[in-house]
Amino acid sequence: MAKPHKLVPPASILPAKRAQCLPFLGTDVHAAIPLGLAAVYEPDMGQNDVLSRLAANIKARRTAKPEDSHTRRLLDGAPIKPAKKLGEEAVETAIAALAQDDAALIAEAADLLYHLLVVLESRHITLDDVLGELERRMGATGLTQKRKAASR
Repeated sequence: MAKPHKLVPPASILPAKRAQCLPFLGTDVHAAIPLGLAAVYEPDMGQNDVLSRLAANIKARRTAKPEDSHTRRLLDGAPIKPAKKLGEEAVETAIAALAQDDAALIAEAADLLYHLLVVLESRHITLDDVLGELERRMGATGLTQKRKAASR
């Protein structure tokens, strides 16, 4: 049976101020929040799955036309172009954390996550690989992790 669909206001997915700027926005309803659109029709998958959906969208962009996809152009410039962009976004996120309001930090964090997923895709590393590593680390205390790292 098909999953139910719902109307989701764009602000619940990304801050409205940044929706027009984020490079992963496309034209299909499952990958985009067109500027000025009051709601997006998308599967009822919940917020917890947004990173997985974004990772899938990035992977799908590998086959997009470069003239139509910023993500494709980043992937074509791998490893340098996506890694450089990730570094820029990390600095912008740190600046937002220190000197800007919560909305700016949220917007920069969204950009950072997107660019991290592009870097991972450029290396053919899945989000599940990273989540698995986080899960493994959660099984040990922080001090245990530091001792293991120091012994390597």
